[in-house]
Amino acid sequence: MSRTERPSMETAEERRRRAAKRAYLDALPKHPEFVLPNDKIDGLLPSAKVVSWEELLKILQGPDFKKTKNDLVYRGHAGHDWQLSSTLGRLFDGGDIPSDKRTKLLRQFKLSMRGRGYDLGPLQTEEEIWAVGQHNGLKTPLLDWTRSPFVALFFAFSKYQNQTDTENNPSRALFCMNKTKLEEDLGEDFVDELFLEPEDHRNSRLVNQSGLFTIAPDGQDNLVSLIVNRLDDAELLGSVDETSIDDGMTDFIAAADAALSQTTVEGPDTPQITFSVSDRKRAKLLARYVFKLHIPNSINDRKGCLEALRQMNIHHGNLFPDPGGASEFCNDWLERLLEDEKFEVAEEEKKQDDRKIAAALKTERTVDIAGDVSNLLSAFLVLETGEERDFAQGIENAVQQASSLDWQKFPSKRIVVKRAIAQAIARGPGDIKADRKIDDLIDLLLKKYSSAEETTP
Repeated sequence: MSRTERPSMETAEERRRRAAKRAYLDALPKHPEFVLPNDKIDGLLPSAKVVSWEELLKILQGPDFKKTKNDLVYRGHAGHDWQLSSTLGRLFDGGDIPSDKRTKLLRQFKLSMRGRGYDLGPLQTEEEIWAVGQHNGLKTPLLDWTRSPFVALFFAFSKYQNQTDTENNPSRALFCMNKTKLEEDLGEDFVDELFLEPEDHRNSRLVNQSGLFTIAPDGQDNLVSLIVNRLDDAELLGSVDETSIDDGMTDFIAAADAALSQTTVEGPDTPQITFSVSDRKRAKLLARYVFKLHIPNSINDRKGCLEALRQMNIHHGNLFPDPGGASEFCNDWLERLLEDEKFEVAEEEKKQDDRKIAAALKTERTVDIAGDVSNLLSAFLVLETGEERDFAQGIENAVQQASSLDWQKFPSKRIVVKRAIAQAIARGPGDIKADRKIDDLIDLLLKKYSSAEETTP
């Protein structure tokens, strides 16, 4: 990675917030256990995690997700803290869309569609017109869902994130809603009001994605709150007394809030987040209707997941059967090609670095220890041409100042030299390479200086 590509130095506060997000993910229970954090990350949804996308594929192919009698629908989110709110609802606090804004936007869309090659006349309802707008970039009160969990998983991982964004987004998310269970317990009228399946045959994207929509009633646009309130009204989630939060959960919420705000996480390190809540029962009861799963996120996770889905014929070219989809498919092909070439170059560079390390450690007697140290530095760090020699001399000076007679033979003296090496590296130029560890470099340098019998001045 060149200097111009390197991210700016991370502040201590940014490190703490990133660590808090990771701790949040680590603290979540594994599916099929759930908790109700009621925070800025998961809201009112029962939430859990899986250890990997590979495990999730196995879970989705299990009996609980394959029962014919259950009409399950899914939605994927690239962000770990993205809420179940429509593109239009996100413009308003609380997600509730003012009725007048909703009505005027739909009318404006109808007027704007005149003469654009898509006749809205055959559409029977306003909801179907919203659906046309949804798949053409209009902000609407609709949320896209799919009956295929694998299509939802594709949408969770399809969005590219660079290394910095990935580190700040520890998980992707999959939402699941049991349409059949909602109908059984809240009635067919409620489900018919909540779900929209347009019959217009011209929406090929909707067909290829096994898609459908949710649309909350006007004035009740917060989907999760709507469902939870209806279930509470039907006394299907237990009493409020069963949802009390104890000290363990309070710490959890504080850490989660700190991760998503400008406040500082207390203390020098991220707090250990643990779950000890009394509303596990309620979480389990609500999870029968709707829940959220966190899937660990990394650049390699994304690549591996999309490759597996591609083998299932789930990709842009199939899900978007139009010029836009063809373009995205080609862009994805080019991205994968460049990634493969970048990987091959990185692998060759790693082999060269490994040869440098082996050569530097091969001989214990040397009169050019600075040369061997330079090779070790260039194998572990991203340096400008020529930097490694001066850097090596600086480390050698630090070692000479910290060393004493027979320092190699005494653990306490070796620690002093090791600390001097670590401090010199911290002060020096260069970033650690992605596949290397700074502690390994320090240990190898210590070994080199310890074994060398002659050094340059």
